Amino acid sequence: MPGFEGICPGQIPSNRGPPGRRGLLACASPCRKPAPPPTIAVESPSLLSDAYLATLGLLGVYGLHRLTLLRHFRWQRSEGQPPAGEEEFVPTVTVQLPLYNERAVAARLIRAVGELDWPADALEIQVLDDSTDETRRIVDAEVERLRERGLDAKVVRRPDRSGYKAGALDYGMARARG
Repeated sequence: MPGFEGICPGQIPSNRGPPGRRGLLACASPCRKPAPPPTIAVESPSLLSDAYLATLGLLGVYGLHRLTLLRHFRWQRSEGQPPAGEEEFVPTVTVQLPLYNERAVAARLIRAVGELDWPADALEIQVLDDSTDETRRIVDAEVERLRERGLDAKVVRRPDRSGYKAGALDYGMARARG
């Protein structure tokens, strides 16, 4: 605009307002352009390609590791189960049930252990009973039922309750065969 040198093109002279307070109206586009948003400066273009190649290399090594594990798993699995009918060694297992005045669960617990799917000649059941209430009678009756079914079941009672349930387990372990 002629006569307005030094005024930014986005500003228009104004005569509005009280005397002495007249000035310039600014339009929406300011004179100066805003600074660009901050960016990550890369010193050399090869830095990004180096990082890219390193990432690809690590992913490649990871993939090869996975393929090796898969091949090893399939090789091990190919041996399969032994043919049916071959006798296998079955270890003797001792199941210990430490109880102390638990008449509400004693019978169910002993029956559940009697239903285990394990050969009877390789299973020993120890009921480690330190009870002082009617749980003793329940335990004796349930263990007798297991014996009638041909299971090796015993009631083990200690002279004192030292060590509580952990002590009962320790006491029973000294008398276990499995």
